[in-house]
Amino acid sequence: SMSSNGEIILAGIYGSGGRLYRSTNGGSNWSEIRPAGDSDHDWGTTSMSSNGQIMVAGTRNSGRLYMSNNEGEGWSEVRPAGDTDQSWGSSNMSSNGQVMVAGVINGRLYLSTNAGSNWSEIQPAGDDDQQWYSVGMSSGGQVILVGNANSLFLSTNMGSSWAEVFPAGVADKTWPISSVSSDGDTLFTGGGDRLYLSSDGGDNWSQTQPVGDVNRDWALGSMSSDSQVMLAGVYNGRLYLGSNPLPNSTSSG
Repeated sequence: SMSSNGEIILAGIYGSGGRLYRSTNGGSNWSEIRPAGDSDHDWGTTSMSSNGQIMVAGTRNSGRLYMSNNEGEGWSEVRPAGDTDQSWGSSNMSSNGQVMVAGVINGRLYLSTNAGSNWSEIQPAGDDDQQWYSVGMSSGGQVILVGNANSLFLSTNMGSSWAEVFPAGVADKTWPISSVSSDGDTLFTGGGDRLYLSSDGGDNWSQTQPVGDVNRDWALGSMSSDSQVMLAGVYNGRLYLGSNPLPNSTSSG
């Protein structure tokens, strides 16, 4: 995860020592900032406020969800009450860090509107125990896009209600990319070996795939707040940078 100016970066290692790192100069230098006494964890998700002041980091193998309100200098646990030993796989927050969403692998989707002090369940009806792989959010937290191993859901009222918005004909895909522009109008996602972009809240989509890169599963991705630049990476493969509109795209209603 990265601050809006690109200077503050938070990155966690999945396996091999479980370290959590921060850079305050755009990646030129790094320091280890994992919570005191918390070693050898697989960091499954990180997110931060636009200024980098508030950070969230969740582990895959120990059920810990941490928050820092001082750029990672100090941490406290903020996981929902009673939800222990969960595998945190996704998170995101509003630009001011007050609205947070965190998703569990094979579990629940949670919302906090007071920077992690209290949480409520907001997963779509009937979608309990899903693998919540990705969360995207508008700057104010009102528009939320979440992806699991089967569907892509959009809420325009901070998780009170949801609608499935995956492109026509591509159901039952894993959605590891969920990104929303700051105004909530543009959505960027990936399912299977295709990337998709919508400029009307998920009603219509354009699909694309880098030339020559076929039969690859997309693993991660994000979009700039103004929706003009997209970044996407594949498992055990390449990292791509694209611009809006996406090249070589076709429409999907």
